[in-house]
Amino acid sequence: MECAVVWLQFVCTEKNCTKDLDVILDDIIKHLLPARTFEACYPSLDKILTILISSQDDVTELFSLSKFLPFLDLFQKESVKVEACKSILSAFRSKNEGSTSSPIAVSSFIYTCKTLHNSVNALTNDDQKRDISELIKLLHLLRELR
Repeated sequence: MECAVVWLQFVCTEKNCTKDLDVILDDIIKHLLPARTFEACYPSLDKILTILISSQDDVTELFSLSKFLPFLDLFQKESVKVEACKSILSAFRSKNEGSTSSPIAVSSFIYTCKTLHNSVNALTNDDQKRDISELIKLLHLLRELR
């Protein structure tokens, strides 16, 4: 996994690297999915997600990658998946000022918001509820679609 992290950092320094990112994500998925070894690699997967988010000026471009959503599906543990969704929506809020017109991005943001919403239960404290609700409010900003 550490090798994949280094290669991803290298590829992210190039312009127009979407095809290469898809290849790397596909390779990661192929290596981790069959044996369910992704469960032992959550820290590395989180690091990869952080690199992907920080390397993009427009976070919605990540959703144009054919392997990005399957990559997110590797986050099977609910608490890890919730943190990944929070990272994506926080980056969208800070980098994109909360607007997009891409139907693919909107659908993907609905999926991430649904994941956050479903994580709230009776044991969720008020601060966590407040943080999640602030991120989900971003979806309200997406209504300005054409």
